[in-house]
Amino acid sequence: AWVERTAERQARIWLQGHGLGPAMTERNHRAWGPEALARVQREPYELVREVRGIGFRTADGLALRMGWPPEAPERVRAGIEHALAIAADRGDCYVPRLRVMDVVAKLLKLEDPSIVAPVIGSSAAAGKIVVEGDGEEARIYSAWLHGAERRVALRLAELAAGYEEDDEAPDRLDGVVRQAEHDLRLALGDLQREAVAGALRQHLMVVTGGPGTGKTTLVNV
Repeated sequence: AWVERTAERQARIWLQGHGLGPAMTERNHRAWGPEALARVQREPYELVREVRGIGFRTADGLALRMGWPPEAPERVRAGIEHALAIAADRGDCYVPRLRVMDVVAKLLKLEDPSIVAPVIGSSAAAGKIVVEGDGEEARIYSAWLHGAERRVALRLAELAAGYEEDDEAPDRLDGVVRQAEHDLRLALGDLQREAVAGALRQHLMVVTGGPGTGKTTLVNV
């Protein structure tokens, strides 16, 4: 126990000496235990991927203080992953290659954006990201989000196979929708009304939209 605590103290002293605060040092130790210091020294960007609550800027600052060169492939790869994560938070499943190169160059303050291109290739080869298409407009996905998109698309295709649209009479549909509006004491917009009619005619329907766009109302109707 004494030896283990000694290693932990040494790791805390080293990490805090390189700018990682006590709370983040504790998260690091909880995640990696006795290997925490060795793993951080080997590649600090693993903190972003595996330690909850530690973001890219924290790990990047630590790496630079450790003496990592600004153009290091590991740093550029982490920058690409961070740029894709930001895009995903905005609702974008992919980012065009040229946009990725521009965002990463600005994020890392690289003088030459072309440095990013070969790292995109090596990251794709390693399975960290997925590249679809060619040239500047090639689509760059994070691996997990690309997998999720494919699974959703394949499942929808399975559900849709073999079904045909129900040719309900338009006047009957209109009456049903108006009755639902009356019962729920609300008035649908034109697009909502069209969506409800579509849901009544079809066996499968996908409804998307951000918060407050009426998805729950549509389901209730």
